[in-house]
Amino acid sequence: MIKSIRLVKIDESKVITTIPITEFTLKEGSNTSTTTTTSITDTSIYSYSIGRDTKGLGLDENKFISKNQVEFLISKDKQTISLISNGINPSYLKKDNNIKDDQVQSILGVEIKDKTLELENNDILTFLSPQGSSASFKLEIEKLDLNSNEKQIEPTLTKTTTSTSTNNKDIEDNNNSKLTNQPEQKTSTTTTTTTKPTTQRGGWSDALMPYCQTPELFKDDVKFYNENIVIISDKFPKAKYHFLVMPRKLIPNFSKLSKQDLPLLKEMYQQGKLLIDQYKQDKNTFQFGFHAIPSMKQLHLHIISNDFNSVCLKRKEHWLSFTTEFFVDFTDFYRQLESTGTITIDKEKFESIHKGPMSCPICKESFSNLPLMKSHYYSHSK
Repeated sequence: MIKSIRLVKIDESKVITTIPITEFTLKEGSNTSTTTTTSITDTSIYSYSIGRDTKGLGLDENKFISKNQVEFLISKDKQTISLISNGINPSYLKKDNNIKDDQVQSILGVEIKDKTLELENNDILTFLSPQGSSASFKLEIEKLDLNSNEKQIEPTLTKTTTSTSTNNKDIEDNNNSKLTNQPEQKTSTTTTTTTKPTTQRGGWSDALMPYCQTPELFKDDVKFYNENIVIISDKFPKAKYHFLVMPRKLIPNFSKLSKQDLPLLKEMYQQGKLLIDQYKQDKNTFQFGFHAIPSMKQLHLHIISNDFNSVCLKRKEHWLSFTTEFFVDFTDFYRQLESTGTITIDKEKFESIHKGPMSCPICKESFSNLPLMKSHYYSHSK
């Protein structure tokens, strides 16, 4: 029988909070035969919500995480604990597979969206937010030893209502690509109160790796993949159309590129062009390029429409990332690698640009306020 679930913060390797089963409350709509303080019936489902207001997690300042980001569910009849996602921004669950391949050590796991996932001891829960921060917790499930004299604890029947927040130059070449289309975990039952925290880590900067490793698992996000590349829709698009093109092999940063990767870059560009051809009826103009200082580890080519009409474009840094030199045109990027065999970035210069003033990429008029900047830019298309 489940007694409690402990959340261990990965960065600090210490127990942040312990949630005893008595803290779980009857989920609205659960099948019960009584409404008084008593033992739950076999078909009852009890829940406990985790989010930015959960004491001890240190998420209270992160407005991108919902108050009810995820929800733990306990079934009395099966004595299992599951997890569902209620927040708008992504949450991930990573199984404790003890993966040894360095290339996948940082994979976040499965996105919880639209799924109910059964929890097992030492699973890792990660919250991501678009400003680049993340929070990861190891989940330690403590069970009662049925052979001991310890009293079994029942949740009390307290009703609660759960809310849910639910113009680059073409590089000529024809490249034909064919579209190609977990181990069982054993639940650990423990009677001890201390467990050595895991050293595996995951974070926002690693969030692209699952798409490269197992694109077949992300049918809603993946637009195309073959043995060399994968194209996905940006989860936080900064325009009406925003895609990321990535190599399947691990290329964590520009310094790992060489002339041997030129064919790969060419394929990334060509397959991106094939993808956006289907959106030409909207008379969109697209730009292909890389951020001078990427916020994520895996090499990724941005393909973005120039309307910049998106609710996710809501910070000054977002605007500067796509409308200034900070956005390195693909053709310039490719030619530098072709001529020098390496990509050299003036970090100080681009950090300064990313902190500089905003201006309209069409008329160059400057603005200090993003809503005014966007409104002015949109007026050019009227």
